[in-house]
Amino acid sequence: MKTVLIITISLFYIIANAQDNAKNIFNKLNDNNGGDIKVYQSPQLRLAMEKQFASIDNKKGIEGYRIQIYFGNGKSARQKTNNVRVTFISQHKDTKAHIVYDNPYFRVKVGDYRTKSEALYFLTQIKSEYPDAFIVPDIIDVDNTNK
Repeated sequence: MKTVLIITISLFYIIANAQDNAKNIFNKLNDNNGGDIKVYQSPQLRLAMEKQFASIDNKKGIEGYRIQIYFGNGKSARQKTNNVRVTFISQHKDTKAHIVYDNPYFRVKVGDYRTKSEALYFLTQIKSEYPDAFIVPDIIDVDNTNK
């Protein structure tokens, strides 16, 4: 029992001392004397970060959600896709409709929602018109996000 008590007290002392050391480091950084922080990183890490930033810039949007209201393929799929889009736009003028072609499928996706809950709210409004509609993750236009 004594050893458990000694170990417990020792751990509390070590944890308290570590927190004081961390506070001292931040106090030194905030001194009026200033200071320099140097970060050393490998060239491979820098290259990986630059590639990641470039891929984000190339997406031309952010990760978000859209609602897919039509999905089809075949000879008449292109015309049906256009008809669904035109019908949707005439009913919901404030919401953008996007036609996506991913060989061999045509899709109509609507809206630009940052959160899934925003997309779910709109889905409940259009579910009676488009019973097969569902939410899909997508890259959305930042300027066109629905309110």
